[in-house]
Amino acid sequence: MNTKTTLTCLTASIGLLAFTLPKDEIKFSVNEGTSLTKNFEITVEASLDDLLLNFNGQEIDPAAMGSEFDLADANGSFGYVLSVVDDYVKMDGARTMELHRQVDTMAGEYSAGTGDSGSESAPIEGHTLIFKWNAEEEEYTISEEDKENAVETEDTELFAEDLDLRSLLPNESVSEGDSWTLSGSDLMSLLAPGLDVRKALDKAKEEASEGEMPIEIDEALDMISEGMVLECTYVGTREVEGQTLLVIELSSEFESNIDLSDIILEAIEANMPPEMALDLSVVLEMAAEATGEVSWDARAGHFVNFALEIDIVSVIDASGSMDAGGQEMSGGIEAEASLHYELSASAN
Repeated sequence: MNTKTTLTCLTASIGLLAFTLPKDEIKFSVNEGTSLTKNFEITVEASLDDLLLNFNGQEIDPAAMGSEFDLADANGSFGYVLSVVDDYVKMDGARTMELHRQVDTMAGEYSAGTGDSGSESAPIEGHTLIFKWNAEEEEYTISEEDKENAVETEDTELFAEDLDLRSLLPNESVSEGDSWTLSGSDLMSLLAPGLDVRKALDKAKEEASEGEMPIEIDEALDMISEGMVLECTYVGTREVEGQTLLVIELSSEFESNIDLSDIILEAIEANMPPEMALDLSVVLEMAAEATGEVSWDARAGHFVNFALEIDIVSVIDASGSMDAGGQEMSGGIEAEASLHYELSASAN
């Protein structure tokens, strides 16, 4: 057999092997009538690690801004717990046509380095939400089961039907080692379980446009999130208490340098007196690293466990000069902050 024939056979064998590798389906496919208890817990820890201020070329103490300030106290934490029971009343393949969600717990708590702390539960606790798919509008309508004692809140429309991590799933069958990515609003919805991110951003944009400093929120978020990608890799199966689970590993490393000068300057100038002139530079540097894992019950068609950790370090460098009717002044700020985000979830 000559060399050309050998190479041809080898290439064909590799191609055939690629087509014959075992593939698994990781898809959402719960049966009609299924009831799942889902628990989500989020912890966020943030701190301001360094702060430098200057005014007219002179470095100043942050305490001179008018209040007591101690960098050691510039930290805090936030916790969020969501516990629900989802009843899948009507299904059409992978589409949930009607879902009844009993909200057992929806609460948050915070603590700050200054000693301040607090907690609050959502008014929707103890209530049952009904999600029905509206094919014409291509979205879910949301109502309450107990209409007489319904919670009157405009925020009900911001609840998301998807607490099943569907945005994280691959679009086709996968073999061990296959990878796909998650970004944009799909990634954001993963970080904020129970929130319809698109509707929340639309509402925030509307409120911001009516404020004293109308910031283009969607444009700013697009700039900040550009390049933020979570890589999902199927690593095979795992046996847990006699149950075969499909396992997805999550990872990401991200660095960016974002110029927010124009967006912030436009917001400030919207309400600035015409006799004032402002020159501004605002640059945000970010570095993030994420790791996590999802285990999926292929037979039952839903996730079993989900864990994700993200560490972010950001540095903001802002400087500007202003001419107010002939009186010139300049200043700047350089700050470094860090954030640790941790999410754990289960469904059974």
